[in-house]
Amino acid sequence: MSETLENCPSEDMRALFSKYGFKLKAVGHSGGRSYHSSAEGQVHLNVRTALAGSELHEPYGLAFHEFGHMVDWLAGDGAMYASAKSGIVKAIDADWAKYKAKVADKLVSAHLANLSTRDLRKEMRRMGNELSDPAMKEAAQKARHRVIHGEASFAEIMEDRAFGEAFDRFYEAAKAGRWDVSKEEIERGVWERVRAEAEGKSLSQIGSLSDVLQGASGECSPLGAGHEPDYFKCEDWREKRATEFFAEMCDALATNPKSYRELSRMFPTAVKEFEELIGRLAK
Repeated sequence: MSETLENCPSEDMRALFSKYGFKLKAVGHSGGRSYHSSAEGQVHLNVRTALAGSELHEPYGLAFHEFGHMVDWLAGDGAMYASAKSGIVKAIDADWAKYKAKVADKLVSAHLANLSTRDLRKEMRRMGNELSDPAMKEAAQKARHRVIHGEASFAEIMEDRAFGEAFDRFYEAAKAGRWDVSKEEIERGVWERVRAEAEGKSLSQIGSLSDVLQGASGECSPLGAGHEPDYFKCEDWREKRATEFFAEMCDALATNPKSYRELSRMFPTAVKEFEELIGRLAK
């Protein structure tokens, strides 16, 4: 494990484990699950899977995961995990919301592209009524009048500031499920994209990502790995989500660059928050 740590590309990660290494305690066993017990102040480790690796973890990955929990606890002065006092969960949620918004943009854009000019104006008028947005309704009516009377093309109307502002509000409402694209369709589209991006990748590559996605979305083991269904549905859910991300990142940074890239791809802000946190804790 010390050799793996020495080869870790993160200087802060190496410094953090060196700082708390002498406080790490473990009880080894040959079967069962591995876990960190804050009450006992030690890690219970399945030595065989921790050293040799598994379908989910690279060699030593499980050890870095569980000792990552313990380092997180020790760095929090034994009262609360240090990660729980950071902005990690907020960053995860922001990254997940941004990812879903991109999918919504594509779905709504695809629907808009298939609408005729007439149908688009009709939908804008309808939504203007529904949202009590008279400016949206008026913009659609004026657009209809100008096109009918040959005063402007639809492309020219789209460049009109008043119409453009009304269209933007229509677009945002459409993404929120107030139009033909429902929230359920967007949710399905999100998971179709998530699973398409994971297709062909090993569980060791996407397992940590799957666990973080479970905490963010509520979907149990969405990519084939995670915790039991109710793990994040508890009073200390925020602390659990934070420390699980911390542990997954310790595993990825020390042993699994492919997993690190997957986490960075979908949760770039949260990864940056983690890296800034371990930089502070390592001092």
